Amino acid sequence: MSTKSFRSSNNRQDLESIINSGSNKIKRKIRDIERLLAKKKDSLPDTILIEKERYLKTLHLELKHNELKQKAQKYSKKYHMIRFFEKKKALKNYKKAVKQNKEDIKKEQLELLYAYNFPKCEKYVALYPSTEEKESAPPKDRLFYLNAIEDHWKNNTLPLSISDVMNGKKNNRDEIGLLIKENIPEDLQDVEQQPTENIEKSTEDQNSDEDDFFE
Repeated sequence: MSTKSFRSSNNRQDLESIINSGSNKIKRKIRDIERLLAKKKDSLPDTILIEKERYLKTLHLELKHNELKQKAQKYSKKYHMIRFFEKKKALKNYKKAVKQNKEDIKKEQLELLYAYNFPKCEKYVALYPSTEEKESAPPKDRLFYLNAIEDHWKNNTLPLSISDVMNGKKNNRDEIGLLIKENIPEDLQDVEQQPTENIEKSTEDQNSDEDDFFE
């Protein structure tokens, strides 16, 4: 194995180890590389300099991705109950509309997609709000997310399609899900729904109500 290949292999292993250790270790590694570049940037060979700068950029992206995952987990716990019941209601309404052969079922389709694809990294805005929920989230917030999800629907960029929902497919709990670019900081907009290499591990779909409840 050449020196370059050996170094590249070590870097990949090092990166995987750091990523799997959480945000604090990623931050420490970022500081280490930034200090190295600050002290020895002028003396490092171009190949090493480019390698370190790419490594640093990757770490920054992984840190942002990690922070989004933590935020998604926080909101998943906070809103799991309301999301569970709203998914059930939206699915029931959609099935009813199909059974009744309604001429236009776009409303039921959009509500179903809303309930199943609402951004995990943002505070959930109830689709069927109670009086208390109406007071805490104005209609314009709900309309904003309905419009955003409709746009993703038209562009076929939603994590779950109607067909996916009807076939029992679930969102991967470890993924950050849908990101609405208009509503997230500009510096996070390069972190897309798709996980970066070595971050996400694919898991089997969970089809039971219990799994759906805790999504």
